[in-house]
Formats: sequence, structure tokens, C-alpha cells
Amino acid sequence: MYRGSLLVLTIVVVLSLLIACAPAAPTAAPAAPTVAAKPPASAATTAATAAPTATPRPGESPVATTAKVKRGGVLRLAVTNDWETLDPHLTNGNTDAFTYIFSPLARIERDGAGAKLNIVPDLAISWDQVDPKTLVLKLRQGVKFQDGSLWNAEVAKFNLDRMMKHPKSVSKDSVKSIDSVDVVDNYTVRLNLKSPSASVMILLAPGLKYDTMMIPKDAAEKMGDDFGRKPVGAGPFQVAEWRPSDQLILKKWDGYWEKGVNGQPLPYLDGAVTRYIVDDSVRLVELKAHNIDAIFNIAGKDIPSLKTNPDIVYTELGSGGLSYSAALNPAYGPFKDNVKLRQAAWYGLNRQAIADTLGRGAGKPAYYLWTAGLPGYDETLPRYDFQPDKAKQLVAESGHPNGADLLLTHVARPLDAQQAQIYKQMWDAIGIRTTIDAIERVAWVKKGQTGTLEATTFQLNHYQDVDYYSRGITTGGAGNWIGWSDPDMDKCMADGRATFDPAQRQQAYRRCMQTLYEKAVYQAVWFVPWNFAIDKSVKGVVFNWYSLEPRFLWLDR
Repeated sequence: MYRGSLLVLTIVVVLSLLIACAPAAPTAAPAAPTVAAKPPASAATTAATAAPTATPRPGESPVATTAKVKRGGVLRLAVTNDWETLDPHLTNGNTDAFTYIFSPLARIERDGAGAKLNIVPDLAISWDQVDPKTLVLKLRQGVKFQDGSLWNAEVAKFNLDRMMKHPKSVSKDSVKSIDSVDVVDNYTVRLNLKSPSASVMILLAPGLKYDTMMIPKDAAEKMGDDFGRKPVGAGPFQVAEWRPSDQLILKKWDGYWEKGVNGQPLPYLDGAVTRYIVDDSVRLVELKAHNIDAIFNIAGKDIPSLKTNPDIVYTELGSGGLSYSAALNPAYGPFKDNVKLRQAAWYGLNRQAIADTLGRGAGKPAYYLWTAGLPGYDETLPRYDFQPDKAKQLVAESGHPNGADLLLTHVARPLDAQQAQIYKQMWDAIGIRTTIDAIERVAWVKKGQTGTLEATTFQLNHYQDVDYYSRGITTGGAGNWIGWSDPDMDKCMADGRATFDPAQRQQAYRRCMQTLYEKAVYQAVWFVPWNFAIDKSVKGVVFNWYSLEPRFLWLDR
């Protein structure tokens, strides 16, 4: 039942860090993101690696007020995925730098590194649900973009319209509940929804892909496709140089609106350099040599050495994580219109062995795409346990008495390659003869868009709200890597999105979980929590949903 305000609305997020290999009682959910009708100013605290801080006043950063902040210096980072374009609405490539360059309507902030999450203001200062299908946003005044143009309601409308209507938009799943946007006055916009939605502001607050960042209208219209090469935003840093497949160099922007300690402008850093390094072992060596300041998504085998390194702070986030998952194309290749063969493939994977081998103590087997705590999650639903004899029987019953031939494509990263080899061994053993094809990620995305991936593995970073999974499992979703289209899945996701009632959301999304099992197209295989290794010289650490918040970082060196 609609309550008239988002103040009472809580959306359960990705919460489980451990997915047990045998059925167990559902994991209790930590505090969900709170979305306020008139949200308070940010009150995020530093991570557990730094001293506790006083609650900041509006416009003041949450950096410890008990410590003296040092300004200057360049943060050094490394990523394993290449950049495709720096246009936040149009990329399926790396987006980690977008929180440096751009600003969103609202942000997700963690309580330290824990599971408690809040949706806090940024370019929007408040939002009111005036009726079940109408959301009114008040916008921050006095903000400029890096090209000197002003932020206002007309620009907000342009951004939301672009996300909804641009033919190449990857943001469409984040705004799919919005029917239209009206400018009420220069700093007020009205979102007219297609139906009641419990997740509008959750999805507009970038949590994983940063695909709802705001960009300047004039520059985007003037530059067209070139905007992605030389973008400008309203964030604390601007692009100094981008060398594709090499590095991205950012410099401090002096016009950023937010103030830090003692009322001085943010950011504290002079800049940031992000290098493209695919090999996990190289990233680790560079971190230990103090050539890189932070890495994340660390392989299990490398965690023990980081935990005992006195120069590095290792942290695991209290909710969210990475599921190593796979998809079997039901419309192309040997799995086309063959649910029994797809079921055979899932029964043929020993998830526990895969997690133990690749996770090295940090990995756990995963049997559901959802994780505990999400609406719809139910461990009593059926799952694909390791049953090799049943898998062999299903291969024979699938119309392939002599076995089937399969091309498994994966992104050319070391852990993905090791995983593919294990899949091949297990699938070969049940009669699905597997050939492996490794390609660079941007090429992999493009091949997926053609619908010609027979089977593929991918890394599923968990989302801040269950509705965001639509991007991977519904028709036309920007992250639907094999182009799967299923009316049952589309309907249950739409039904869950269209209600505020927790029981109805649970029922709708539970149908989605059941459909995922029955159709046997997408499955999670094993899981690790999000983790970070940060040089101890990096201070002012604040985590958003998925990464470091750059506005407050400073270097003690």
C-alpha cells in the first residue's frame, strides 16, 4: 500500500557475503538504503581504516576533522577493464573514473565499509513522492559544469530524456520506470512514472555502472559522439588526457561546488592516474612496490599476503560482491531451443570445487543469481547441484546421444581464463565438448550484441536494488550479454518494479528466480565479496556502493 512518502520506503539490497553450498536459513538483511522524502545532508563516515569522525555539517566533507588534511598529490590506480567511451550514458566499458569526472542526482554512501547504505543528495537536494506515479525533485543551485555552463532543470530533463531515448543508451534500465520529465521551474523537475515504482531514486543514484551521471546539455549536443572522447562533467576532477588501452589522467577542477574541511574547496588531491593493467599479479606487484595506491576485486590467493602487509590496509565491504556467472544462449548454437542441454551444463558444474580452486578461501559456491536479502530470494527454490550422472543423461535426452560441441567465449583476463579451463574439463566429462575462445572485453561486448555468443562467462557485480538486474535478464537490457528475451522474465521483473508492497515484490521477484531456474539460461556459479587493498598513505577513505569516493581522499606522504 502506498504510504505517501519515500521516507518510509526501504529497499532491500544485495546483502549476503556468504552463499552456503547447502540450503540454510535465509540470511538476515542488514539495514537497507534509506530514501528520504527530504533527505538529510551526507553524514557518511570514514572507513574503519581511519579514525572516527564527527558528523559533517551540510557541504562539509566526512573526512576526519581530528586529523590535518594534506592537500595535493596524485592518486594512482589500476583497472582490469578497458575504457570504451567516457560518455556515461553510452558505455559498456570501464566506468570507474566516472565518479571523479561527473556528478549524479543523488549518491549511495556506506556507513564505513559496512552494510548500512543511505541515499544522499548531490545535484538534487530533495525528492518528494507527491503521488504513486509522480516524483518531484528540487535541484541544487549555483553548480557549474567544467565547460562553464550552468546546472538547472532544463539540463536535468535533457539528461533523463537522453538516457531514455538515445538509441545507444546503456542507462535505459536505470530510468525505465520514468514515462516523461517536466520542467516545473528553473530548479525543479517532475518525474512522471509509468507505474508506481519502489526503486526510482535507488537506480538514479549510481551504484555500480555510474550510468546516470549528469552531463552538460550544450557540450553533449555540440560534440555529439565526440563527447565520449573529451567529456566534461560537474565532478571534482576533469580529464587531462586519455590514452585508450593505456591510462586515464585526471586533474583537479577548481570549480567544484562542494567544500571540505574548514570550508575550502574539494577535492584535496591534485589529480588521479588510472592505468589499464589486465594481469592481477602485475597489479599486486605494483601495489606492493608503492607504484599503485589501491586495487580492488583481489583474487583469493593474494589476500593472505595483503592482510599481513604493514603498508597496506585490506578491507571487505559489508554488502555486495562479485558473482562469477555464465550464460547459455537459448537462441543460438547448441543450446538453441534445448533446455535439457542447458540443464545438463549446469548440473555438470561442481560449484564448490570451482570456488575452492579459484577463490582460495575467499570464494563460495553460488546457486542463485539473486543473493540473500534481495526481494524474491528464497533458498527453498530448486537449484542446480553437481550431479554428473544426471547431466550425462540429460545430454543424451537432449538430442545429442554422441555429445554436443560448444564454443565458450570469455573475456581475456587471467582468472577468467583459469575458470574457462575448469568449465571445459567439467563439460567435456559429461559430453559437452568445449572449445575456448578468449577475446578482449570491448570486443566481447560487441559480439554479445550480435547474439552470437554460444556460451559465455562474465563477472556479475551485485546491484543496489533488485530492479537493476533487469539490465541483464530482460529483453533489450544493456547488460544482457546474449540477447535473451523471455516474456515470463520481462513480466515478473515489471510486476516487482510496479509495486511498493513488500509482499507483492517478494512474490513477483520469487517468480523471477523460479523462471531463471526453469529456463536455465543465466546462472551464478561462485561468489566473492568486494574487497580493496589500499596503501596506508591514502586517507579520508569513504566507500560508496562499489568503490572509493574520490572527493574526500588525501595522501599522507
